[in-house]
Amino acid sequence: MDPTNWPGVFREGRDLYTVNLRPGERVYGEELRVSARVEYRQWDPFRSKLAAWLLRGAEEAPWVGAKNVLYLGAAHGTTASHLSDLLPDARIFVVEKSPTSFAPLLALARRRTNLYPILADAQPSRA
Repeated sequence: MDPTNWPGVFREGRDLYTVNLRPGERVYGEELRVSARVEYRQWDPFRSKLAAWLLRGAEEAPWVGAKNVLYLGAAHGTTASHLSDLLPDARIFVVEKSPTSFAPLLALARRRTNLYPILADAQPSRA
Protein backbone atom coordinates (compact mmCIF):
# COMPACT_ATOMS: atom_id res chain seq x y z
CA MET A 1 0.00 0.00 0.00
CA ASP A 2 1.51 3.30 -1.08
CA PRO A 3 0.66 6.71 0.41
CA THR A 4 -0.67 9.38 -1.96
CA ASN A 5 -0.49 13.18 -1.95
CA TRP A 6 -3.89 13.16 -0.23
CA PRO A 7 -3.54 12.54 3.52
CA GLY A 8 -5.25 9.32 4.58
CA VAL A 9 -5.65 8.00 1.03
CA PHE A 10 -3.51 5.11 -0.19
CA ARG A 11 -2.99 3.47 -3.53
CA GLU A 12 -2.33 -0.04 -4.73
CA GLY A 13 -2.01 -0.13 -8.49
CA ARG A 14 -4.87 1.95 -9.87
CA ASP A 15 -7.09 1.51 -6.80
CA LEU A 16 -7.59 3.95 -3.92
CA TYR A 17 -7.94 2.85 -0.29
CA THR A 18 -8.62 4.37 3.13
CA VAL A 19 -7.64 2.89 6.50
CA ASN A 20 -10.71 1.08 7.81
CA LEU A 21 -12.03 2.81 10.93
CA ARG A 22 -13.88 -0.44 11.77
CA PRO A 23 -11.59 -3.33 10.79
CA GLY A 24 -13.41 -6.36 9.48
CA GLU A 25 -16.45 -4.35 8.43
CA ARG A 26 -17.48 -3.62 4.86
CA VAL A 27 -19.91 -0.81 4.11
CA TYR A 28 -20.94 -1.49 0.50
CA GLY A 29 -19.27 -4.77 -0.39
CA GLU A 30 -15.90 -3.16 -1.08
CA GLU A 31 -12.67 -5.13 -1.04
CA LEU A 32 -10.69 -5.18 2.22
CA ARG A 33 -6.90 -5.46 2.13
CA VAL A 34 -4.39 -5.91 4.94
CA SER A 35 -0.88 -4.52 4.60
CA ALA A 36 1.60 -4.27 7.48
CA ARG A 37 -1.20 -5.31 9.88
CA VAL A 38 -3.40 -2.36 8.85
CA GLU A 39 -6.75 -2.97 7.16
CA TYR A 40 -7.71 -0.82 4.18
CA ARG A 41 -11.05 -0.39 2.37
CA GLN A 42 -11.08 -0.01 -1.40
CA TRP A 43 -12.63 3.31 -2.45
CA ASP A 44 -14.69 2.79 -5.59
CA PRO A 45 -14.64 5.85 -7.92
CA PHE A 46 -17.76 4.54 -9.68
CA ARG A 47 -19.69 4.84 -6.40
CA SER A 48 -18.04 7.99 -5.01
CA LYS A 49 -17.65 11.29 -6.85
CA LEU A 50 -14.96 12.33 -4.37
CA ALA A 51 -12.84 9.26 -5.21
CA ALA A 52 -13.40 9.89 -8.93
CA TRP A 53 -12.28 13.51 -8.49
CA LEU A 54 -9.09 12.37 -6.77
CA LEU A 55 -8.33 9.92 -9.58
CA ARG A 56 -8.96 12.63 -12.18
CA GLY A 57 -6.01 14.56 -10.77
CA ALA A 58 -7.16 16.58 -7.78
CA GLU A 59 -4.19 18.36 -6.27
CA GLU A 60 -5.67 19.21 -2.89
CA ALA A 61 -7.33 17.31 -0.09
CA PRO A 62 -10.14 19.58 1.13
CA TRP A 63 -10.73 17.46 4.24
CA VAL A 64 -7.31 18.11 5.81
CA GLY A 65 -7.74 19.59 9.28
CA ALA A 66 -11.54 19.55 9.12
CA LYS A 67 -13.33 19.24 12.44
CA ASN A 68 -16.85 19.57 11.01
CA VAL A 69 -17.98 18.42 7.57
CA LEU A 70 -21.36 18.87 5.89
CA TYR A 71 -21.98 16.26 3.20
CA LEU A 72 -25.14 16.71 1.14
CA GLY A 73 -26.78 13.86 -0.73
CA ALA A 74 -25.25 11.10 1.37
CA ALA A 75 -27.55 8.39 -0.04
CA HIS A 76 -26.50 5.04 1.48
CA GLY A 77 -23.24 6.42 2.89
CA THR A 78 -20.55 5.20 0.49
CA THR A 79 -18.53 8.43 0.35
CA ALA A 80 -19.53 9.37 3.90
CA SER A 81 -18.02 6.12 5.17
CA HIS A 82 -14.68 6.96 3.56
CA LEU A 83 -14.82 10.48 5.01
CA SER A 84 -15.42 8.75 8.34
CA ASP A 85 -12.21 6.75 7.77
CA LEU A 86 -10.28 9.89 6.79
CA LEU A 87 -11.54 12.05 9.66
CA PRO A 88 -12.02 9.82 12.72
CA ASP A 89 -12.02 12.82 15.11
CA ALA A 90 -14.29 15.06 13.03
CA ARG A 91 -18.06 15.41 13.11
CA ILE A 92 -19.46 14.56 9.69
CA PHE A 93 -23.03 15.75 9.19
CA VAL A 94 -24.59 13.71 6.39
CA VAL A 95 -27.81 14.96 4.83
CA GLU A 96 -30.15 12.76 2.82
CA LYS A 97 -33.71 13.58 1.77
CA SER A 98 -34.90 10.10 0.81
CA PRO A 99 -36.32 8.04 3.69
CA THR A 100 -35.46 4.90 1.69
CA SER A 101 -31.77 5.84 1.48
CA PHE A 102 -31.75 7.27 4.98
CA ALA A 103 -32.46 3.92 6.68
CA PRO A 104 -29.11 2.31 5.72
CA LEU A 105 -27.36 5.64 6.36
CA LEU A 106 -28.78 5.67 9.89
CA ALA A 107 -27.61 2.08 10.45
CA LEU A 108 -24.14 3.07 9.23
CA ALA A 109 -24.04 6.04 11.62
CA ARG A 110 -24.84 3.74 14.54
CA ARG A 111 -21.59 1.90 13.78
CA ARG A 112 -19.53 4.97 12.88
CA THR A 113 -19.97 7.44 15.67
CA ASN A 114 -18.43 10.38 13.80
CA LEU A 115 -21.35 10.36 11.32
CA TYR A 116 -24.38 12.48 12.19
CA PRO A 117 -27.26 11.64 9.82
CA ILE A 118 -29.90 14.25 9.01
CA LEU A 119 -33.10 13.41 7.13
CA ALA A 120 -33.89 16.66 5.31
CA ASP A 121 -34.08 18.28 1.90
CA ALA A 122 -31.06 20.56 1.42
CA GLN A 123 -32.80 22.48 -1.37
CA PRO A 124 -33.99 25.93 -0.33
CA SER A 125 -37.75 26.14 -0.15
CA ARG A 126 -39.45 28.09 -2.92
CA ALA A 127 -41.73 30.86 -1.77
